[in-house]
Amino acid sequence: MDYYDNNGKADRKEDFYSKTFGETSKTFYEQEDPNPFVGAIPVTDENSLFTKVFVWMALALGVSAISAYIGADLIMSNVLTQGMLIGLIVAELILVIVFSIRLPKMSVLSARICFFLYAIVNGLTLSTVLIVYTASSVFSTFIASAAMFGLAALWGKVTKKNLTSMGSIFVMGLFGLIIAGVINMFVNSGPFAMIISVVGILLFLGITAWDIQKIKQYAQQEGLYDYTRTQKVIIYGAFSLYLDFINIFLKLLRLMGSTKD
Repeated sequence: MDYYDNNGKADRKEDFYSKTFGETSKTFYEQEDPNPFVGAIPVTDENSLFTKVFVWMALALGVSAISAYIGADLIMSNVLTQGMLIGLIVAELILVIVFSIRLPKMSVLSARICFFLYAIVNGLTLSTVLIVYTASSVFSTFIASAAMFGLAALWGKVTKKNLTSMGSIFVMGLFGLIIAGVINMFVNSGPFAMIISVVGILLFLGITAWDIQKIKQYAQQEGLYDYTRTQKVIIYGAFSLYLDFINIFLKLLRLMGSTKD
């Protein structure tokens, strides 16, 4: 993850941006944003870039919330079965892989569609949350998650500390978290599950700050004059932060959520 290193690694950094977001195309001033709502905010500086990222993230969260509400009704009506939910989880994984691999070659519109398709599918898989937990605990956990996410994002934006070197640690932490979760599926330990949730919250708060800093460094080091690349950074950034928030929310819900039983 050294493409954000400022010590003479401009070529490697440029290679990363080219592979992830595609080659240089029309500039922002040569092509208008076809989206009439979010495109009303011109991307001219770092703050406007972050505004767009958070708007797209908020829209995706809203889509997931509506999808989860509909999914809960479908489950209660026995329309959405357990087998279908497993199929949706598999579909989620496929969408993440396709989005990550195909993003450089995707059009901006295709990237947006893929992002919101994922938000819809993820909302359906999260519909069980609305069935298991009380509405009040879901709401309070959402507010707490938003506050924690906001503080982590703010720290990532204002800190002078370079978080680049933390990337490999975060990746190893994610793998460790997955392995621990699989182990706990067999041992079914309540205390171990709480430890996993606490570690997961701290891990994703760190990843949130890391993702924010990556977006900030793109604006500072690459500039915002390439339309297509900047729009892909916006969607990629919104997608990353969306995943960070969802993971913080779910792990915090396991700690402080009240079930309907």
